[in-house]
Amino acid sequence: MSVINLKLLEAADLPHEADKVLDPYVILWTTGNRSGACRSTTKEKSNAPNWNEDFKLHVVDFSKETLMIHVLDKASGEGIGFWRFPIAPIKQNVLHNLWLSLHSFGKTFFAGKIHVNIHVAPVTVAAYNAPPQTFVPYNLNINVEHAVDVPNVHVTASDPYVSFSIDGGEVYQTRPVKNTTRPLWDKGYSIPLTTTDSVINLKLFHNSSKKDKEDEVISFMDIPLGLFEVGKVFYDYYILAPYKRKSGGFLALRIHLAPANVIPFSTNNDPVGDEPPKD
Repeated sequence: MSVINLKLLEAADLPHEADKVLDPYVILWTTGNRSGACRSTTKEKSNAPNWNEDFKLHVVDFSKETLMIHVLDKASGEGIGFWRFPIAPIKQNVLHNLWLSLHSFGKTFFAGKIHVNIHVAPVTVAAYNAPPQTFVPYNLNINVEHAVDVPNVHVTASDPYVSFSIDGGEVYQTRPVKNTTRPLWDKGYSIPLTTTDSVINLKLFHNSSKKDKEDEVISFMDIPLGLFEVGKVFYDYYILAPYKRKSGGFLALRIHLAPANVIPFSTNNDPVGDEPPKD
């Protein structure tokens, strides 16, 4: 049996009003074990909290669950930001040292960042006793499959498309699909990566189809590729963060990190993940 060892280190750039000081704390859980949620201490009157606290999260089904990290403010009772990520792609038996971009609770795009160590390993292995993730040149093979539960921009549906870049570089974009909350794209890309810290910056748009009106952002997500195991194909639903709305929908992606001489998505392992996660 494996567990997620998570060391909560610190947070930075948490959004707050100019004259306001936060009392932040963090709640962590996996979607298959909500009753096993963990809570950090509250760092009173701190907009740049340091925790250095250890947590151990038990996972019921690695292929279907999502890791949830929510940062909240005790003083106001409001959420500050969150990070949610499917557990299946996380490479095991290595130490991931990451600054994670927090997604806002529907108000803006991002809500600061949080510094964590993540170590997925058998329960018998000492926490954090693992080598760091190492980098070898490889390609990101990504297929934008489909989305479900896309919020309505029209009265009954949207005209959604996906736009993404790697570390803010070249922009890749699917075609828009008209009048649907369940768009199908099935569009593949193969992109060379140059660093183990690369991040997919992804947004889901509504295509306005009017020259005098900009396309509307529906939802978004940053995906840190440094968490992924190289050589395996992962098919997962990602919980998109809503932008100025209550929900953002779920996006199905097939991701395969592999050397350039390997045919995209050609491995012996079966892709994991087959349904949107539940909170």
